[in-house]
Parts: sequence; structure tokens; C-alpha cells
Amino acid sequence: FLSNPFVFIMLNIVLAIEATGICAASWFFGTIHKKVAGFQLDEVYVGTAEERAAGKHPDRSFHPGRDFSMGTNVLVGNPATWEEAIDNL
Repeated sequence: FLSNPFVFIMLNIVLAIEATGICAASWFFGTIHKKVAGFQLDEVYVGTAEERAAGKHPDRSFHPGRDFSMGTNVLVGNPATWEEAIDNL
């Protein structure tokens, strides 16, 4: 792994950036990767909470007959015990 010249050079660059104290090298390379890969905000992919609530991007349940109306991890009713909460999932 470390005998690879690319890994050795990248490791030295990362350690040099860390040593300067300007920023953590992981943030620096993460920003570069974000631009290269074309990542976008989550709202582009799943929509805002308001859009999902309005039905434009509704959450779907994997279980038949258990559709969500808004959000995820929604408990049905007011469970009195942990067993009821788990059964409602």
C-alpha cells in the first residue's frame, strides 16, 4: 500500500497541510472531491421537508400498507412500551 508512489506523495501532501494548521487536509481534499464528482445538496435529490410533506417527494415504506405521510422514522400513535414502539415500525 505505502510502496505505491501516488499514495506516498499524497500522504506527504496531507501531512504538510496538517502541519501548517491552515485546515484539516480531509476538508481540503473533500472539497476537491466534491467539485470533481459534482455532488449537490441533499435537497436536490430528496427535496426539502416542506416539499416531501406536500407530496412532491413523498417517503415510501418498504412494507406494504405502511405508507408514511411525512418524514422518516415516524412512530404511529403514542406507544406506551418499547414493544409497542418496535411493533409500529
